[in-house]
Amino acid sequence: MGTLFRILFYQPTFNLLIIFYRFFAGNLGWAIVGVAVLSRLITYPITKSQIKSAEKGKEFQKKYEKLKKKYGKNKEKLNDELMKLQSKYLPSQLGGCLPIIILIILLIQVRGGIRNLVDQGWHAFNQVAYVESLKRDEDYIKYQPEEDLETGEHKIKVKVKTNEGNELEQEYSFEVVDDEEAREKEIAESEKNKSDEEKNEERKKLEEEAKKMRESDISLYSEYLAENADVIAVKRFLFFVSEKKAAYLVTARKPELDFYLRPPSNQVLLIEETEVYFDDEDVTEKCDIGEGESINLNFLGIDLSKVAADFSWSNPEIIPYVVLAILVGGSQYATTQILSGIKNIGPEKKKESAKKSKKKKKGEEEMPDMSELMSMTSKQMMFMFPVLTIITSLGYWGGSNIFPSGLSIFWTVQSLFVIIQQLLMNRKKILDALKLKIGKEVK
Repeated sequence: MGTLFRILFYQPTFNLLIIFYRFFAGNLGWAIVGVAVLSRLITYPITKSQIKSAEKGKEFQKKYEKLKKKYGKNKEKLNDELMKLQSKYLPSQLGGCLPIIILIILLIQVRGGIRNLVDQGWHAFNQVAYVESLKRDEDYIKYQPEEDLETGEHKIKVKVKTNEGNELEQEYSFEVVDDEEAREKEIAESEKNKSDEEKNEERKKLEEEAKKMRESDISLYSEYLAENADVIAVKRFLFFVSEKKAAYLVTARKPELDFYLRPPSNQVLLIEETEVYFDDEDVTEKCDIGEGESINLNFLGIDLSKVAADFSWSNPEIIPYVVLAILVGGSQYATTQILSGIKNIGPEKKKESAKKSKKKKKGEEEMPDMSELMSMTSKQMMFMFPVLTIITSLGYWGGSNIFPSGLSIFWTVQSLFVIIQQLLMNRKKILDALKLKIGKEVK
């Protein structure tokens, strides 16, 4: 299923992204904008249908209220009439979910493309490129031991530099094993016997390594080690893994160790200064090292490989990331309001509130209305989701791995497209609303 999803959605999205990247003279930010606009143009008829569906939802609510007043005391008749009403309006309401499903699929694919490009460089795209002419030269380091490796732990260390002084020194440990399953059990038992202090030390070390890579702004990815990464369950609670350990276990005696690199935006790696050590022996001369093309990750003052959480609040560089996060949340809220139907402003609303206040004055107690409760919950969620989106876009939940800046740009452009589209389509309604609110003619 995962392979089919990748073929149907991920590969076309990634190829389209790179086509736009070339069209916009090698700028990933404008490529994301292009994909966002194109996807909205393609799904325009469905979005229009969703807005009509939202308006029908309001009609349904009004008719439902009338039925309650008319057959409030006759529950059986009310249920019969309600079923007739639902059969008329429910299908169109369910159809209104389609644009949301399409948006979610697109968000996942765009996120995957951006993340893989940032983590693996051009290698990520070359794996799914439809035609050879679209493929780009990639930065890579490949090493294969000349002799069979002994069973046990081995280490490979890579040192790289860029033309603007960025440096990264990264070490990977892996084990050559005869029986992978038996070794996993041994590691699990060993982890159980470790003290909390030892586990904390290991965790801190991993966090420091991740921080070091982030600060260098160079990404290093090994396809071979990723394929042989084992996540070992140390402790379980019912069906859930409460503690786990990551390890690289390989059975090949001459593993083909490959590393794909992504230098900082618009920088190139200094191949002549690259160093590779295997089990503390300098094997640089025995490596196959390839020089790739640079990737432009800069867009309107934003580095698409970073998020606000990568900067301190005293650093002025954080400003564009904060503005982007607010734009994502604000545009999402506005779009949700539009897609749930344009609000009616006028006497009808005042009349309804007057009736309710009358009932309160008379001291009449009303039973809680489920439709009203659902409406209140929906309004709360309309407010909560944008707030959560802002926090996630800032990078305080998972950093750029969860919600990269490029995804924030994609979502914002899609939302702004819907807002502008509806402003143009509903000019008269908006002008009428402004006339009522301001109390004078708006030309």
